[in-house]
Amino acid sequence: MRLLKMLLMGTAALVVVAVSKPALAVNFTCTPFQVASFEGGSPNNRVHVLCTTSVADAGNNVSFFAVPATDTAYANRFISMATAALTTGRTLVIGFTSGKSTDLNNVAFGCSTTDCRYATSIVLQ
Repeated sequence: MRLLKMLLMGTAALVVVAVSKPALAVNFTCTPFQVASFEGGSPNNRVHVLCTTSVADAGNNVSFFAVPATDTAYANRFISMATAALTTGRTLVIGFTSGKSTDLNNVAFGCSTTDCRYATSIVLQ
């Protein structure tokens, strides 16, 4: 009986693991239209880039990519690279996790769930 119970529990755990979808890492090529900084305090404390086109993600059309201004070093790098792309006519490749508009600690920082994603990486092309 104990063996059967352990087998059933193990099978249930495998089913949960099998149906759980892992987060999908996505790269999007962005031609910047706008670069902005918002220091309004929580939850609108961010820097973002608005792209000329959007990407379909989790049932939404996403055209904003942002990082929290509270992560000063990353926010400075992000806005510097985004501004460079905007002023020189170059593109960015922005990495993000599908469906994620909060930072790595799941804290909201003003990035809307409907049109914005937390940028996990930014590359100037």
